[in-house]
Amino acid sequence: RGHLQEAYAADRTLLLDQTASPWTNFEDPFRALAVLGAIPESVSARTFGHALEPGTAWPMLSRFFAARQLRGLPWWLARRDTVSLARFALRAEQEARTQGSAKGKFQGRYLHLAATAYLALARADSVRALRLFQSIPDTLCIVNDCFYEKLIEARLLATEGQAQQAGAVLDQWVWKAEGPFFVLGRLEQGRIAESLGEREKARDSYQFVVDVWRHADPELEPYVREARAGLERLAAER
Repeated sequence: RGHLQEAYAADRTLLLDQTASPWTNFEDPFRALAVLGAIPESVSARTFGHALEPGTAWPMLSRFFAARQLRGLPWWLARRDTVSLARFALRAEQEARTQGSAKGKFQGRYLHLAATAYLALARADSVRALRLFQSIPDTLCIVNDCFYEKLIEARLLATEGQAQQAGAVLDQWVWKAEGPFFVLGRLEQGRIAESLGEREKARDSYQFVVDVWRHADPELEPYVREARAGLERLAAER
């Protein structure tokens, strides 16, 4: 079986019941597995949908990581769910004002800014989305996991022909990625390095993806095929 299936099978209780362990929100793989399609869509929708429920303050459980239900922005983006993104942005703006702790206010502010950027991207306004992602202060990453937003920022920069800047963003932030997102970050580094003619860096990045996901699940195979194709292009250019 592949990596995603093994992770889901081994941690099924923890993935389906976030109260099963006091450590659930520490490097929680739920978001990555949901984004990559390893968790049933109904489970992901129900979990992330808790953030949209009125009347209950958002939990701010960890210094560095948001609670599981607050991590659904990339999942909604993948589905172009602008309604949920807009509702989340509104709730986050409210939470930034009403949270009782400074940490809670900071997390609420970050999530509001991030949700606004995701919403612009879901509406196909990539120029505005890039500007919004870039405007999020790095200081808010002290109490938030910022990597996926930085990955999107790098992708948008590369799309706009700013590969050098995109590479700099990833070089700074990729080592803060969690689980499968780290592998996606390395693949993006390979794409950018290849576009810049940085052959050795591109080769190392592509090889990393191939090695880590050597026995890939079907959901991961497109990324592995892309990495192998990159290695073949680089080999042919010798």
